[in-house]
Amino acid sequence: MKQLLLFFILFWHVSSKANDECVNAIQLNPNANCVNVSGTFNGATLSGAAPTCATNSSQDVWYRFTATEQTMSVNLSRVSTNSTMYLAMELYEDSCAGN
Repeated sequence: MKQLLLFFILFWHVSSKANDECVNAIQLNPNANCVNVSGTFNGATLSGAAPTCATNSSQDVWYRFTATEQTMSVNLSRVSTNSTMYLAMELYEDSCAGN
C-alpha cells in the first residue's frame, strides 16, 4: 500500500496544479502594503484556446481578489532565470467569463 500511495502523490504533484482552472483560483488579499505571492506554472495546462496575442501560450494559473480601493495595481514578475518564458496577465470582472 505504501508504494501505491507514494506513486499517487508523485503523479498528482507532477501532473496537477491546484489553481490551473478558474474555479480553483487562489484568493489574494490586498491591503495598504504590498502583498507578494509566489507561484509556479509547474503542472499547469492551458485553459481553453490560446489568446490571439500569445498564440504559443501553453500554461496558465488563476488568482482572484476583490478590489478594496478605486485604483489598485497588480504586478507580475519572473524570479526564474528561464529566459524563454514570457509572462502576461488578463483581468476578468465578476466571474471566469466576465469582461
